[in-house]
Amino acid sequence: AGCKQPKKEVRDPRFENLCGRLDYDTFRNNYSFLEDLEKEELDAKTKKQKKKKQKKEDPEIELLRRRRTERQRADRERAVLASIKKEEKEKVKSGKRPFFLKRAAIKQRILDDRFNHLRAEGKLNKFLKRKRRRSSGAATGLSQRVKYSDDASS
Repeated sequence: AGCKQPKKEVRDPRFENLCGRLDYDTFRNNYSFLEDLEKEELDAKTKKQKKKKQKKEDPEIELLRRRRTERQRADRERAVLASIKKEEKEKVKSGKRPFFLKRAAIKQRILDDRFNHLRAEGKLNKFLKRKRRRSSGAATGLSQRVKYSDDASS
């Protein structure tokens, strides 16, 4: 019969108030080397795959690429939101009453930024073409579903 020790409390810093709030910019600066390592890893894996002359892309490479592009998109969105907040703070300092943009206006600004980014990379036409193809496909699928449901009710 030994003495009972108090149970050790496990704390997860993501949900603990003692650790404070996450400052995303500081986090990105402190761990920016990981992005460089990830890029090097991706380059190495794509070279290795090219040497093997495989036509189908490795799922791991595809996952790394998708994760990277998603992170870049999220960073651009965050930058747009930060610029909106900065503009509004400056206007408040100059004497204007605080104004908060509606979600639709924020989404529109993010979309404008996305189009500007695609235009700068020269990928805007390809994106719009794909978007048109998808929407036309969705429209024909919808009309076919309506047609079939009308036949069933007759």
